[in-house]
Amino acid sequence: MSKTLLHIGLFSDTHFRSESNTDQNAFPSDAGHNQMAFEAVDALNKLSCDFNIHLGDITHPLPNAASYTEALHIANNCFDQLKAKTYFVPGNHDIGDKKGTANAPEEFFSAREEFEQLRGPLYQHFSLDGIEFVLLDGTCIGSSNALSERLWEWMDGLSSLNLKRSFVFIHYPPFLFKIDEDEHYDNLNYHSRERLLSFLKQVNCEALFSAHVHRFFYNHWEGIEFYTLPSTSFLRPEYAGLNL
Repeated sequence: MSKTLLHIGLFSDTHFRSESNTDQNAFPSDAGHNQMAFEAVDALNKLSCDFNIHLGDITHPLPNAASYTEALHIANNCFDQLKAKTYFVPGNHDIGDKKGTANAPEEFFSAREEFEQLRGPLYQHFSLDGIEFVLLDGTCIGSSNALSERLWEWMDGLSSLNLKRSFVFIHYPPFLFKIDEDEHYDNLNYHSRERLLSFLKQVNCEALFSAHVHRFFYNHWEGIEFYTLPSTSFLRPEYAGLNL
């Protein structure tokens, strides 16, 4: 039996910036963030995708920054041009960093309610042509609190449905190089990683797609493929010299 062929547009880490308040101005290329996002949207429209998924970090200014409103307005104008239905996975610039993680920023904020009002659920599941799509809140998975426990309960409910074929989308990669690598800012902690990997097996996941590090990574484990997407906006300096 042939597998269903769907065209899914994936993009991430657009980091829209304010044009009037250049709070992201470390490199000359930073001025091109917005243009590159508009070009990515134009490319997605030409592909005639069945739907799109944005994997997080819509704006560069955080929701508690003065320049956030203008950056968000630019992002909304860009996304309004998307022809296909678009789903959004929350990133750390959208709702706040995962807590209790090595090298995490000292300042924490939470904008979960604001994200839900504007972009939809923080985590969700939908089916199309017999394929299950699971979108997760990675900042919640990487933390340990009542919010994360509610998410795990929701995931346990999905696990009990005996899904036949699924794809999972999350902002934070569970790991970059190897499954037992040390915990750091760009992966999930050991407990969260182990629990997520168990979930992937239970829902018959074929591939997990993540973002956050602004660089392409590929890995596989137990028949599951792991793709980490590059950013539309910029290569993070700490990964600039990485040669895979």
